[in-house]
Amino acid sequence: MVVQPSIEAYEALLKRVKALEEEVKRLRNEKRDTGRSPLEVELKDRKTRDRKASRNSWVDVYNENTTLRKHKRLLGQEVETDDGLECRVKWGQRGAGIITFIGVICWVAGQHILTVVVGSIGVIFGGMLVYKNVSFVIAKRLLREPNVVMILVYALCYYVIEVARPYNSLAPINDAIYSLGVCGFVFVDAVKVKSRVVVMVVGILFIFGNIYNMYNYIFGDWDQGVVLFKYTIQGNEYTFMKRSTQRSISMQIVLFSINGIYTLFKDKKQELMIFATGHIYRETGTASKDVEQKSFVRKIKSEKSISV
Repeated sequence: MVVQPSIEAYEALLKRVKALEEEVKRLRNEKRDTGRSPLEVELKDRKTRDRKASRNSWVDVYNENTTLRKHKRLLGQEVETDDGLECRVKWGQRGAGIITFIGVICWVAGQHILTVVVGSIGVIFGGMLVYKNVSFVIAKRLLREPNVVMILVYALCYYVIEVARPYNSLAPINDAIYSLGVCGFVFVDAVKVKSRVVVMVVGILFIFGNIYNMYNYIFGDWDQGVVLFKYTIQGNEYTFMKRSTQRSISMQIVLFSINGIYTLFKDKKQELMIFATGHIYRETGTASKDVEQKSFVRKIKSEKSISV
């Protein structure tokens, strides 16, 4: 005959099970924390306190993506940042993000003079962001990527065409800012300390700007009937139109950037180089987290010693 336990005994057993579960959870957390450095534990506690204080503030997003990355590893070498660099990155990112957004709006609205003014201010904030915050070793590594080379060549061709056949008097300046924006986005991997949120915003604006170009060259009236150049072969005359050429360049820039855009949104921890094919890790310089490329490590070490 089976005896049913009393309600009091059942409740006591349930409390005991809950206490054991809490104890197991505590032991797991202690075991996980033992493998971390005191700095990481302190930063985690600070992040938890800040998140509890204001879960939806932009400061939390900035702290999680930038401030906690004061000690970074680039191609196997530890790179430390000072307070001055953190301040420049902080205000440079905020200013560049806001100015880029305003500049795109002015460009779409056809306010060319405002676009030039806003773009000039954006260059200043961009200079604040990259000052003493660029790894030339990574920049050289990016130049070995065919997609990066093609994007840079297309951006240069886009600017040269606008100088040769300008839409208006301000077109060369506007397109110089556009070409600088394309080059800056391609070389964002070479920036040592940066916020993922700002990079994503710039990436979205990069896609939007090129799609806007393609839309106007396909469905709009940009450069309608403008002849780029003509040539004759064996008595046959051929004509290159500016409209179709610029449309093709914008499409090619987007196509060569698709893989980098995908990596940008997929890599939440900023471990991979955006425009490097083969999933190259920023920490090691190879496609593996555990295998370092010794030549790159030596170059990073020499670059670090020169900067110091």
